[in-house]
Amino acid sequence: MTEFVLTLSCPDRVGIVHAVAAYLHEAGCNVLDSQQFADRTGPGSSRFFMRVHVETMPPAPASAADLYAGFTSVAAEFGMEWELRDTAVLPRVLIMVSKAGHCLNDLLYRRAAESLRIDIPLVVGNHHAHGHGIGHAGTLTTTDHPGPDGPAVKSPPSRLIRSRTPARPQPLPSVASALCSPPPSVTTSRTPAGS
Repeated sequence: MTEFVLTLSCPDRVGIVHAVAAYLHEAGCNVLDSQQFADRTGPGSSRFFMRVHVETMPPAPASAADLYAGFTSVAAEFGMEWELRDTAVLPRVLIMVSKAGHCLNDLLYRRAAESLRIDIPLVVGNHHAHGHGIGHAGTLTTTDHPGPDGPAVKSPPSRLIRSRTPARPQPLPSVASALCSPPPSVTTSRTPAGS
């Protein structure tokens, strides 16, 4: 069985939860977790948000491509912005750290304990103070480099990222966005209302 997470947002109206649940049921998925809410903070507008964690069920488990293709009509009906991701694919995350290391230590601990399922290929900092704690989590690269006349020169993080990224780079989201965003292998779609 494969697990997927479907996240979506759209203008709020009656029938969204029913349509999503009915489609997932017809596709042979078992809902493991579902969370939803409507944001009514804007005057005269309301936006609906939903996250559904499902597993595919035998005898013929649905693939990501099957689920994506089948869900497009539901998404079009409600004008959804949505993403479908395979939970087995870990999001690649770039961590940028300052001198205080408590947040980095917390993220590395949670990654090691597998309570934060992310891949950390690179940690960028403005000094070497945290190099000892990186271990298998990634590579610490500092933005300080000796200048041509001796004093340290700051390199922009974007240059460091490009220098450590393969020829066909995958995006490296920030830690904050990685906790809420899909990995590069995610299928993402935006469907205008009424299409």
